Amino acid sequence: MPGLHIRFTDDELAELRRRAEAEGTPVTRLAHDELVAGTARVVHFAQVMALGDEIAEQDAEILKKLAEL
Repeated sequence: MPGLHIRFTDDELAELRRRAEAEGTPVTRLAHDELVAGTARVVHFAQVMALGDEIAEQDAEILKKLAEL
């Protein structure tokens, strides 16, 4: 499986370790899951925004047709 080397400050890594310990999970699993979840949020947000743009275009077309009646 491909890997990724990430550098943290001492404070960042200490906080990450505290959280991982509190959640009972390895630091690597916590970091992995957070990165995957963050990426999923960004992708989802982009999809929602694109759908919003599509709906706005459709609404504009409908309103234009209604105004012509």
